[in-house]
Amino acid sequence: MKLIARLSVFILLILNVVAQEITIQGKVLDAKTGEPVSFASVYAVKSKTYVPTNSDGTFKIKLKTLPDTLNIFFLGYEKVSRVVKNNEYLVLKLQPKELTLEEVVIVPTKDPLLMFMKRVIKNKKNLNPKNYKYYEYDSYNKILMTLEDTLFLDSMINSHLFIWEIVTHKIHIAPNKDYEKILATRMSGFEKTLIPFTPTDLQSISFYDNQITISGVNYISPIAVSAFLHYKYKALDTLYKENGDSIFIIEFIPKKNAENLLQGSMLISTKELALLSIQAKAAGNSENLLAPEISVKQIYEKINGKWFTVQLIGLLEYKNIKGETDTKGEKYTYPIVNI
Repeated sequence: MKLIARLSVFILLILNVVAQEITIQGKVLDAKTGEPVSFASVYAVKSKTYVPTNSDGTFKIKLKTLPDTLNIFFLGYEKVSRVVKNNEYLVLKLQPKELTLEEVVIVPTKDPLLMFMKRVIKNKKNLNPKNYKYYEYDSYNKILMTLEDTLFLDSMINSHLFIWEIVTHKIHIAPNKDYEKILATRMSGFEKTLIPFTPTDLQSISFYDNQITISGVNYISPIAVSAFLHYKYKALDTLYKENGDSIFIIEFIPKKNAENLLQGSMLISTKELALLSIQAKAAGNSENLLAPEISVKQIYEKINGKWFTVQLIGLLEYKNIKGETDTKGEKYTYPIVNI
């Protein structure tokens, strides 16, 4: 049995959206498990529009005309292309693939990708919300704790053991004054469940910082000032947008095995030098058998001329916490529900 704590942080902001001629809706699923694939990239070739999927795998994308072709990308899956001929709801399934990470050699000073990443890192101080003079927002935050693959309590398989929801209003005043007010909160599930964080703890995570802290562990950001000492980069694809901007899909992997490094991929605007989305997971194998496997996904949007995180999902997966019980003379192992 695995004990999984899923954290979702959503920042609710009002956006001005200009209506387009055709809106296509759909959902992206894992072809093997049927689970939604969040933060996958959906790109319309003719219309040159791009959207990421939401936390539940759904998306809405605006097209200028039909037919058009949608390309769906996500690290760890085969690329899928679908010709859209009419306004129908799409269910797109991505086939998992084995990741074979090739050795990437960065040539100092002349490698185009290296030069681009240097510009991104140099510019990141201008895009880090912590450096903005003032902003405020409302956020919806939720923790889900789920039991999976249990050998007992069959009624609890894939059900939520615990749910904690909080709605907050936050105000930031530079350089380091933050005020947060809880507007509403709700808990359901087992009262004695212990949680090592609150639903709002992940709000402070920003990959524009040199380090991010998750569950007490400090990880080096792939766009940290010192990132070139720790990470290798590989350009996976380029998406072209109507406004003349293009989007680089860039994979990052550690140069060495270390507990404080990450691996994953990010989408970066070449015009704004801004993160559009990022998915990252802990790359090193912790010596602590009780430590969770950690992954984070974020989506960024430009609002009133400033870039903010608008969706964040964190996953802490506990696999090695085990206990023992005897049932009809047979011995089974199962994780202890205590984190």
